[in-house]
Amino acid sequence: MAHNINTYRGREAAWHKLGTVTGKYETTEELLRDPGFQFVVFKSQLHDGLGRPVDAWGTFRWNLADKLAGLKEKAEFLGAVGKDYAVLQHDEGFKSIDALMNTADGAHYETAGVLGNGERVWALADLGFAARVGDDVQHGYLLFSTGHGWQHGS
Repeated sequence: MAHNINTYRGREAAWHKLGTVTGKYETTEELLRDPGFQFVVFKSQLHDGLGRPVDAWGTFRWNLADKLAGLKEKAEFLGAVGKDYAVLQHDEGFKSIDALMNTADGAHYETAGVLGNGERVWALADLGFAARVGDDVQHGYLLFSTGHGWQHGS
């Protein structure tokens, strides 16, 4: 996966021509039904080769089906994070954008995706308004992005 794009959903095709082109605006519920978004992230203290906890933490991706089945060994390491890092699940991030979009008439999601194994989850919302400065029209967009650790070389 040289492009690092795990999941992409958008109303229109992107430059990379990957993922699912829906041809329509989607809601949070529709976006999150995509199998690429079906996971949670958790933080755990890391251990040395002897099983002793060390002063380091990591984030892990746990697919929902594996979590429901209790398959802890299926969780995948995403990257190292600091002791004070707090996980924000991507569905919670989408809810934050939804709250803002509900205040703007005509706001909608343009695209959303997952990079790598889940190290980054993002969504781009068109806020449905434009400002004109002279002959130039600027459209308002809002980008939500998580950061669940990033492995070197990802």
